[in-house]
Amino acid sequence: MDCPHCGIENLVGARVCAACGKSMVSQPRAPAAASEADRSSAGPSTSQPARAPTIRRAADELSSAPTKWGESPSPAPVERHDELEQALCRICQSPFDVASGAAGPPVCPSCKSLSAQVGQMAPNEVQIHPATGTIEDFAGQLNAAPRPKPVLNKRVGVRAGPVAAVAGLVIGIAGLAVVKLSGHEPDRAKEIVGPTRAEECTIEVAPSDDFVARHVTTLRLKLVREEPRVFGGTADRRLDVAQATTQSSEAALVRLDRGAATFDMTSEGQVVSQTGKSGSDDARDTVMYPWSGRHPQVRVRATSTAPLSQLDGSAVTAGYDVQPFFHLGALSAQTRSFRVGDRWKADISMPCLADRQGRVFTWTFPAEITYAGTAVRAGYKCAAFRVTAQAPQRYPAAVDDAFNHSSVKIAGAVWIELTTGVSAGADLVFDAHLWKDAGRIEDDYTIAGRLTQDRE
Repeated sequence: MDCPHCGIENLVGARVCAACGKSMVSQPRAPAAASEADRSSAGPSTSQPARAPTIRRAADELSSAPTKWGESPSPAPVERHDELEQALCRICQSPFDVASGAAGPPVCPSCKSLSAQVGQMAPNEVQIHPATGTIEDFAGQLNAAPRPKPVLNKRVGVRAGPVAAVAGLVIGIAGLAVVKLSGHEPDRAKEIVGPTRAEECTIEVAPSDDFVARHVTTLRLKLVREEPRVFGGTADRRLDVAQATTQSSEAALVRLDRGAATFDMTSEGQVVSQTGKSGSDDARDTVMYPWSGRHPQVRVRATSTAPLSQLDGSAVTAGYDVQPFFHLGALSAQTRSFRVGDRWKADISMPCLADRQGRVFTWTFPAEITYAGTAVRAGYKCAAFRVTAQAPQRYPAAVDDAFNHSSVKIAGAVWIELTTGVSAGADLVFDAHLWKDAGRIEDDYTIAGRLTQDRE
């Protein structure tokens, strides 16, 4: 559309001319009529009738004389009328006509009307902008608009049956976990003793006059001792030895005397193998087993209620003078008749400890003995006994001075021949842990092994 003031073509819908800046919706002011004197003095009129503004075509633009390079086309003279001018409302930013030279900020009539209405409003009264229409019109628009359907939050009840089932399952799993965590360790003594016949038995200490018993005891040890370093958080392994030794013995009956038997016993010990390190040295030739070679003969007295002893009452050393479990007396049974489940406390002697240098010695441990039933061992019908033992109340000075804490576990079985009271075999495993704690672990020693005794 063409500007009514300058005739320049503008975009459709434009309210301000891009060329002259006049309003596209206002009309130019008509010029004042000339007086008769002016018309007469001016002579014959040479003016031509006004031509209506037309839209120039692209062909007309191309056919016009080109502008020289560097020159700008001179603009056509624009007729200006300053009575009205275009301005933007400072409130709604809408263009509107305002008188030239008007004082104050430009505010359109709609915003002025709204400001007056707001001034007359009561507190909390809703006011609709004039562009929206009246309040009635706005209410009609709200009523005409489709409203969404209300959403109902339906509460779904949970059935008691599934809840009870899930709760029971959870409680059951928790119970199994508690049982698993708090369950006892496997009964190693029961595993070693194996199947037995649940029957009562009576052991007769009545060997024949020419009775001779030969035994071989095999002792396997693993000794590891570590001392932590002052710095670095690591430990130096001072001892790491694996050892296997045997003790062969022969016992011949001397006489029977009112439930006691006297035997002459000879034995011999030897190191079968020994490997590892003692400090930085090879431990193969280090003397750690003190009972190598043939031992002097000893005459011992055997009863069912006490360990073997010499005739003068002096003690013998299990593992050196005699076999650790040679006779029923090694279990200190107070009777010779047993029913399945009978148990009692006793002290057993085993060569299963070692000092800090790895030298083996025999010591006594408090144990619990349980009669398990009868079984056949090495071709002899025997009474089978389960044995479990723990750490003693005291240790020899060589150990007691070096360590202030200990933990010992011993479990196994002993088989005693029913007719003679002499052992037909034994099998025990042990695990000893000794350590010195002085605010931190300063010395840590573990001794693990197995003792097996077989009758030939």
